[in-house]
Formats: sequence, structure tokens, C-alpha cells
Amino acid sequence: GDQLDEHILAPLGLTDTAYLPDRLPEPHAVGYQPGEDGYAEPPNSFSGMGPSGAMISTSDDLTVWARALVDGELLSASLQAERFLAEPLAEGPEYDAYGLGVGSKDGYWGHTGQGLGFTALAMRHPDTGASIVVVANASETEPQPMDAIFDAVAPIVTELAAT
Repeated sequence: GDQLDEHILAPLGLTDTAYLPDRLPEPHAVGYQPGEDGYAEPPNSFSGMGPSGAMISTSDDLTVWARALVDGELLSASLQAERFLAEPLAEGPEYDAYGLGVGSKDGYWGHTGQGLGFTALAMRHPDTGASIVVVANASETEPQPMDAIFDAVAPIVTELAAT
């Protein structure tokens, strides 16, 4: 957590993003995931998600993150170029291809995530500079809410950004 704060969150000014929080700050949305009797509210313990990125954020901070992730603000130009040497995934998230910690979808690059009843998507189109951020309060569903929303709005945002 300290390394994330020092090398990523502070340099990018991500003041509403935190790693392994004790609990969600109030007020907050309630997250849901499928349970035996429909949708249920999962436990709010982030400790089990630590290695996979037990982080919370806001859509504003995720927009900044999408820009930094795709534009390579924290990396050397050579390392950033390596990240985009992507290949299609045999299984996993809905990306057209996946590189080093970054996936592509419909000309956008970025990343998705889910856990504890929430899903998030932060993508940026490198040619137009347009970003799409989706945060939804449902996880473990098919299709993922973030992917369905992205698929619906990406063509519109891409067309608007190109004009």
C-alpha cells in the first residue's frame, strides 16, 4: 500500500483512491453479486482481495488513471511500448487482446476489475484521447455490467471524439 501511495496514487493526484481500505467510506453504493436467493450483498472485507488489487476509487480518479495507464505517464517510453505488444486471450475478461497489464477493446486500451459486488472499467482511446469509465454495483454476472455499458457507449464516444 505504501508503494502504491508513493509511486502511483500521490504522483497522479488520486486522492479518492485507496488500497486495502478498512471499509468503504460513507456514503457509498451497495454492491451486489448473485446468491442462492437472487442478488445478495457480499461482505465488505477487502483483505481477501489484496493481491488482486483490493482498491476503491471514484469515477473521477479512474478517468485520471485511464489516461496515465494508456499514455504511460509513470513509465519509460520503451516499457510503455512493450505493454502494447498484446495477444488475444483464450479466456478471461472481454478484451480483443491483452498486453502487460493493459487490454484493448474496440480501439480503446485500459483495464477492468471486479469484486465484492462492484465492477469497474477504465479505458482510453489513444488516438482521440477519449476516455470511458464505468462503475457498477453488481459483480459475478454474465455479461458484466461494465462490458455491456462500454459496448453501448463506445461507438458514440468514438464518433464524437473524432469530430
